[in-house]
Formats: sequence, C-alpha cells, structure tokens
Amino acid sequence: MRRITNPKHPNVDQVGTDVEYEGELHRITDVGGSYFTLVRHRDAYGKNVKIREINGDCPSVTIRTCTTPGRVRGAGFCSFRGGSPLAKRPRQPRHFARQRPFDFMEFAMTERSIPVDAFGPIALDLTMNTGSICVVVDPTIKRAQMALKTGATSGPSADAIRDTTVSLAGQNLMVRVPDVPGGAGGSTTINMGGSTMTFSGGSGVQIVGGNVHISGHGGGKVFVNGREVTATSPASDALTPIRAEILLPAKSVLLLRTHTADTVIKGALARLEYDAKSGSVTAERVGDLNATITSGSVIVGEVTGPLDVNLTSGHLGIGAYSGHHARLNLTSGNVQMAATPRASGRLAVGATSGCVRITGAAHLDVRRRVTSGYVQIS
Repeated sequence: MRRITNPKHPNVDQVGTDVEYEGELHRITDVGGSYFTLVRHRDAYGKNVKIREINGDCPSVTIRTCTTPGRVRGAGFCSFRGGSPLAKRPRQPRHFARQRPFDFMEFAMTERSIPVDAFGPIALDLTMNTGSICVVVDPTIKRAQMALKTGATSGPSADAIRDTTVSLAGQNLMVRVPDVPGGAGGSTTINMGGSTMTFSGGSGVQIVGGNVHISGHGGGKVFVNGREVTATSPASDALTPIRAEILLPAKSVLLLRTHTADTVIKGALARLEYDAKSGSVTAERVGDLNATITSGSVIVGEVTGPLDVNLTSGHLGIGAYSGHHARLNLTSGNVQMAATPRASGRLAVGATSGCVRITGAAHLDVRRRVTSGYVQIS
C-alpha cells in the first residue's frame, strides 16, 4: 500500500498511537490530507477516517497511557466515554485501500512459560476447559516446552494464567488452568406467556416478556434491530481467550480434559486420552486413542494402536485405523472410520440411536450391538 504520511503534517505525531473508534481499538498507521488511516487490532482491517472525527470537538475524550507495546510513535489513545459519537462512516477517499495484517506489531498480552526440567518424552496431563490448544510433536527436540498466552495484561484470563498450577514428577507433567469466569458458558432462559424454556451453554441470557438480559458475555457483538448495542469496557477488563502452545518430543503422551477448547495436534503422539464436553480435537497421527466425547468432535488422520471411544451426540472421524483392538460405543452420535489391511483383532461397536460407517473392516472380528440407529461395517 502506498504510504500517505507527510512528515510535515500537523498530525504526524499521532501516527503509531491507538484510538478507540466505533467501539473497537484501532492503530493510526498513516496520515495525509484530512484523513487518518486506522488499522483495527482485532483483524488488521484498514480504513481511512476523517481527522476531525478522531480529534474533533468531543468533550468526552480522555487520553491515557497506551498498553500496547511495539514499534510505535506516541504513547496515548483516545477513549470515548459513553460510547463512540462516530455513528456515521465517512465517504472513503480514492486512496482508500485494505491494509495487510501488520505482523510487526506486538500487542499487549500475558504470557507464561511452563518450565519442564525433564529430557525425552513426557506424559502431559492438561486440564484447560476453554480457549485453544496447539500441540506439536517434534522428534528433533529433547525437552518439552509449553506456554500459556492471552491478549490482555489483566483481567480474568490473565489471572487464570498466573494462577495455573504446575507439578512435575519424573516424566509426568501436570498442568491445571483455572476456569475463566464467564468463559465456560451459562444458560439461556426464555419466559413468555407463562412458559419457561432453559438451554445450557453460551452466555447467560434471559428473555422475560419483551426484555432481554445478558450476563457473562464472553465476546462478540450484540445487535438489536440491526443496530449494535455491545457494551464496551477497557481492553484490559475484556474477556480474552487463553491459548496453550505445547512442543513435545517424540513418543510423548497427552491426557487432555476440557469443556469447549479447540485442540490441534501436529505430528505423532504415542497416546492420546481425551475427555471433552463440547470441544474439538484434530490430530494427524496417534498411537493409542482413548476418548470420551459429549457433543464434541474428534478427527484423527491415523490411529495405529488400540482404540476406545465413548461418544454421546458427537462426531468421530478416523482416516486410517491400523490397530489391533477397537471398541466404539455411541449414543446419538456419528462415526466414520476406515480400517487398513494392517488392522487386526476385534472391532466392537455398540450403538443407541447413532450412525456408524466403517469401511475396510471385513477381515476383522466384528461384534455389534445395535439398539436403534444405523451401523454399516464393510
């Protein structure tokens, strides 16, 4: 993108500072003529905004210290109390362009490294109910590494990272990440005409008559009749997701307990034990797989060892199974699996109102118990 900054522009000192615009934090990256170029922190989307809409006569503007370190010029951002007065977007000038993501910027965040004073493969026992988890199995490393991160310097997520408990006994590493208040979901209650309906999960929402009450809102936007009414607060108080980044040596084992966290595993794990309520895990290759899933999803490219899965209203997908013993028990779930010629031993399937499709299993010792549902094994 052609830069429009004029070093003699009267507002050039504001380039590199952060402003709150339309209820979200932006960075001023350029200035030219009567326009600032703003880049939204959330997704790096760039737009040009008239300078007077940022610096115009606005009695509710306060300046405070910028909590976003990085290569910036200036040290302040504008906070509009009572919501942004900028409801109308300006006409975009001809030099308007969409910014590329700015990978040079380091946002304010909390990060904690978990020390692992053990060489070789480990058994990681991790409990983390929300957020995202990234695991990479690297056969070239000798010592495991782990870090917890969130995009805020304070607030419930930052506190949860600081309060995480860690214990190491030999090759066994146990990590417990506390629950984030408001991050584990609530319930939705609808009370109209004398009838009450309650749904679990999501933010706490109550609809009583024509009134809507929301508590424990964990992110996203709220709209009424097409107009955004999302409550805003300082970024340090906002609920931000926690991300766990884990690097494991070859032949390591992972025991993971979660509620809603999304997990990605790259490389080959010796064993995966997974217990989730409504989370999801995607793995490339696993030796032994033991999973208990309630309304969640497990997708594994290859399983080379024993397979034991209990599935309730969830999804299991295995691209290639070559183990010597498999047990699948599902209630109102969905299973898709392909067995390879290397697979052997018994394949036991129990289904209650579920759907099972398994191919390449004609040479196995198949045992099936079907109460209702659909089971196809070929």
